[in-house]
Amino acid sequence: MNMHKLLSALLLVCSLPVFADDAPAKPDATADANTKPQSSVTAGSVTIGSQKINYHAIAGTLVLKNSKEEPTASMFYVYYAKDTASATSRPITFLYNGGPGSSTIWLHMGAFGPVRVKTDDHSHTPAAPYQLINNDDSLLDVSDLVFIDAPGTGFSRVLDKDLGGKGDPKDFYGVDQDGKAFTAFIEQFLNKYARWNSPKYLFGESYGTVRSPVVALDLQNDAVDLNGIILLSAIPNFLFSPDLDIYNPGIDIAFATALPTQAATGWYHDKVPNKPAKLETFLHDVEHFAMTDYLSALNAGSTLDPVVKQQIADKLQAYTGVSAAYWIKANLRVSGGQFTHELLRDSGDLAGRLDGRFSGPALDPLGESNEYDPQSTAISPTYVALLNDYLRNTLKFGVADQTYIPLSYAVNGAWDARHALPGIGVPLPMGTNVMPDLAAGLSAATPEVNQHLQGCGECEAKLNAFRQTMALLDEWQAPEPSPYFDTRFQARLREEKAKQSVSWWSWIRRPALAGALAVIAVVGVTVFERTHSVKPPDTIAVVATPGTPVGDLQALDKNDDMYANFDELDDLQVQSDVTANP
Repeated sequence: MNMHKLLSALLLVCSLPVFADDAPAKPDATADANTKPQSSVTAGSVTIGSQKINYHAIAGTLVLKNSKEEPTASMFYVYYAKDTASATSRPITFLYNGGPGSSTIWLHMGAFGPVRVKTDDHSHTPAAPYQLINNDDSLLDVSDLVFIDAPGTGFSRVLDKDLGGKGDPKDFYGVDQDGKAFTAFIEQFLNKYARWNSPKYLFGESYGTVRSPVVALDLQNDAVDLNGIILLSAIPNFLFSPDLDIYNPGIDIAFATALPTQAATGWYHDKVPNKPAKLETFLHDVEHFAMTDYLSALNAGSTLDPVVKQQIADKLQAYTGVSAAYWIKANLRVSGGQFTHELLRDSGDLAGRLDGRFSGPALDPLGESNEYDPQSTAISPTYVALLNDYLRNTLKFGVADQTYIPLSYAVNGAWDARHALPGIGVPLPMGTNVMPDLAAGLSAATPEVNQHLQGCGECEAKLNAFRQTMALLDEWQAPEPSPYFDTRFQARLREEKAKQSVSWWSWIRRPALAGALAVIAVVGVTVFERTHSVKPPDTIAVVATPGTPVGDLQALDKNDDMYANFDELDDLQVQSDVTANP
């Protein structure tokens, strides 16, 4: 499994123009019909507070095309627009869930659409018939809404030759590819519905918080300004996950940022000793401890005094309900999967990952990773049933042979997590990190956004740090790769060419990847020399070679063939769980 594929596992969303008629969209039987935009228009109303809002709902698809004007993807959306509102003054918000293989069923039917799925609060909702109710929390009182399904999810499809197009999944299933698809969709949407002069917002959840910074920067590069970006359950840097420590040891801040969620889950399940009455006050104390004493102890590593280590473990037990002995065995670092098992291990249950209030039987009582998510199991059947009923019978979209895909593991499994950071231009083989994209996008944000940030001292401080980082990147001049690396790499290429014939794309990809690794290695040594004023040691890289356990990294000497097997690193098989704030 490629490292960029494994990282994707982390991850388990007016004045209107003339409308089409109200009849359901019925594509032709031929594959060519998939390449034509579809739409169905209906009317509805929602009550928010004491205000009744009448709206038009448009369920449809927009078709993306390549540079030759050939169809490559059909993206499904549901557009809610308030009646009688001016398109120029009425905000419009584009919403999407994450996955990355998830449709936007959850934000649409459970959070901000005009109707909401009714489920039991923290247990499995009984079987059908289910109930769809008015959504008092809809955002339609303040903004028109567009819920978008990513290609390969919902009713959205990659239009390959079987569907009458020229699309290829690899052109959509990836960080940068996905960003370009959503950017193209939004720009086409602004054209179709004359919303160019409307205030524009992006709303992403989970992986959608990775998508939003990429889309924001892509839009900015196309001279499309945004009025705001909303991030829910944000993870703009994949390495800020406690489940990835075994693949990238030393990123201890992930454990500190996860602690408040673990504490809230323990509090809810009555596992916290002397449980405080108010969760908010309790979490304030946990957050302070996490970013001070706890993070300091983690940073101390093996130099941490045993007495202090025990004190920290005792405090962690008091905050989470997981025993101090377990925290000691885990070296004060408990992953998401370990926590959800250990918290309820005495009862043989497993706590939810997407919503820690839920629980279900642990399939492996001795496990340390989530075999499934109790929250998803408890509510997904209700959402899927009511969404299909709502789209087909209320919004009049969808025909008998169309399948709505709420979550696609095929998309997740094929995901390319590499990302070309701003100013670099080529995707790097590293954990996905879109924080520089967000910084670059906010650096040129509208005065409205900057004014809000200036009113938030913490936000402004973080933004300034991002800007300083980007300024350093702009000024940095990459040194030439070392002659040693060039010689060994050229030898590797000659060996490969003698062994087998490969596609032209492979010959482009491999030098590009190796070149990026060379720059990273040289920069790392250069920075070390400048900051420590000492001669670099002979060890110049740490990698996991084929057949070596991931946790048992080998330090390779300069004389070793450190680049000879970088292709085979794809052979490493790893698993990970999705982490999200409840």
